[in-house]
Amino acid sequence: MDVKHLRYFLAVARELNFTRAARSLYISVPPLSQRIRELEAELGSTLFERNTRHTSLTPEGERLLPLAARIVADMDRVPETAQGTDRRVHVSLGIPDLLGMPQRKRLGELMDKTSRDFDIKVRHTASLDIDRALITRTIDAGLSRVRSTHPDLTEEVILSERLSIVCDASHFPEIQTIRPPDLTGFTVVEGPPYWDLRSEAERAPLRNAGIRFDPSLTYTDLGGMLLLLRKHPRFSIVPTDADMIRGLDPNDFSVHPLSKDVPPMTLSLVRRRSDGWLQDFARRCVIMLRDNEG
Repeated sequence: MDVKHLRYFLAVARELNFTRAARSLYISVPPLSQRIRELEAELGSTLFERNTRHTSLTPEGERLLPLAARIVADMDRVPETAQGTDRRVHVSLGIPDLLGMPQRKRLGELMDKTSRDFDIKVRHTASLDIDRALITRTIDAGLSRVRSTHPDLTEEVILSERLSIVCDASHFPEIQTIRPPDLTGFTVVEGPPYWDLRSEAERAPLRNAGIRFDPSLTYTDLGGMLLLLRKHPRFSIVPTDADMIRGLDPNDFSVHPLSKDVPPMTLSLVRRRSDGWLQDFARRCVIMLRDNEG
């Protein structure tokens, strides 16, 4: 066994797909599969359940995952530790979809003002993938719109974002705050899972107001959303500061803030409990990214 076996194991554990894992490693599938078989043979355990439809970690694979991630992370730090050329703390930070301009601005200020102490590398990571990316040590910390459920992770809410609706301009010609009863009889047009993250409990005020949910009406980009909303009694819910709604033609579509009957969307900093070396970064990250005006 060498560190490559563990790197290949982590790639498959991250992607849960041998083809995508091989692509991420810039190799073909056969040598990747061979390395995994070698690792399984040496450990005497099957690490993945795999068939033509899906790949999943076995209990033995789940147990190996955090140890393999720590070993590979430590190996990656050997050159800079030995050379002593860069004394900054290197942090890989996962950032989610739909970061609005205020959040991006504060994140840029964080990177600029802490650059002497931290080398922050941002990686786009969907909120639904933050927990797994942290456990596999693909990232060191993450900004997530989904509350973490893993016992080895800790989180701190940074801010709460008010939500707005987008609808055809003919429905509410005057700019106004919208309450759920105003939308009775309307249908929600939802985005992909990594954009639309409300729980069933958070959907309750909408359902109770007689608002419809149609799983066949979904979009993956702004163009798709607008086509589904046009000339229909439908609406989509987005963060008020989302870039995707800036510049909409007010003659065609309107944006209205939602009342407090609909819970806001939260943004949290999530990290591993065991990473004491990240405490100072986490403290400064929370202070600089928190919306002190909201």
